Amino acid sequence: MADHSSEHHGDGHYVKIYLILLGLLIVSILGPELEIQIVTLITAFGVAVIKANLVVSHFMHLNVEKPIIKWILGASVVLMALMWAGVAPDVQNHEGHQWENLAAQAAVERGIEDPEDHAEEEAVDHEGEEVAAAVIGPPPTHGPLPGGYNFTHLVFWTVVGMVAVGTNAVAIILSVGAGLLAFETIKGDESSG
Repeated sequence: MADHSSEHHGDGHYVKIYLILLGLLIVSILGPELEIQIVTLITAFGVAVIKANLVVSHFMHLNVEKPIIKWILGASVVLMALMWAGVAPDVQNHEGHQWENLAAQAAVERGIEDPEDHAEEEAVDHEGEEVAAAVIGPPPTHGPLPGGYNFTHLVFWTVVGMVAVGTNAVAIILSVGAGLLAFETIKGDESSG
């Protein structure tokens, strides 16, 4: 078996990385509180990239793994991007060839409400009678899902199919990776014995 003593770190190393991650978490929480857009973007995305790099390199040890692991990770990221690209045109639009997102269109027509007006409405709500009636009332029978989707639309079933194929593809890739790792481990044990 390969000698990993040069890559092995004590518990103190992992505690140090954990504390750095906690510090970065605090930065990413406090950054948006300044309400400066560039600071918010840097703390949201910049800190997230740094934290992901620390986790990948120090906890997942991908920086010292065999190249096949990087290929498996890359393939998973490509599949994730492909899944997003496949559904993004439908999800981000309000209408398509055979469907309409009526809830999104109505929200655009209403516009953004003033939060102060909304708070006053809630204060005058007669102790939530309308909310209780909505929760206790019978379920709707008209069929559309939230967002205006419907079980009979082809787009709905296309998205369901794409999600099923994508998750199965990721599972297959991970299974192949686990199989290759097991094969390499067995092969390494046989050659050392």
